[in-house]
Amino acid sequence: SMSDIHDEKDLRKIAIKNVGICDYYAPFILINKNEEYITNAEIKSGVNLEAETKGAHLSRINMVLNNELVNKKLTINNIERIVKTIAKEVGVDNANLELKFKIAFNFKTPKSELSTNMYSDIKLYHNNKLLNDDDSSIEFILLDKL
Repeated sequence: SMSDIHDEKDLRKIAIKNVGICDYYAPFILINKNEEYITNAEIKSGVNLEAETKGAHLSRINMVLNNELVNKKLTINNIERIVKTIAKEVGVDNANLELKFKIAFNFKTPKSELSTNMYSDIKLYHNNKLLNDDDSSIEFILLDKL
């Protein structure tokens, strides 16, 4: 049988700042207050590898996303839990997650008060440092202007 080299020590002492997945698309439902937005996110996620770490099982990122995000109802606060789960499952101290998606919402025009649909482009990013939780935050970016 083949040995698992990911669990071996790397004697070359080369740290990798970010290795992971990109161009991964998944549907989910964003919950904000009393509103639910069905959307499809473009996802990037990765982990940092310390100098003594030989590799990582990146398929575990997909596994976590499938279990925790795909077709699930999520709030912005769930993102931190997902990133901590990615780090734990891959076996590292640091992980990150970026979600880019659109939400459509109903909007009334100011003068005529006609109802119309509008959308916003949103990016959520979270980098989790399990060794230093004080640096942990969720970045919320509205990519367009209303």
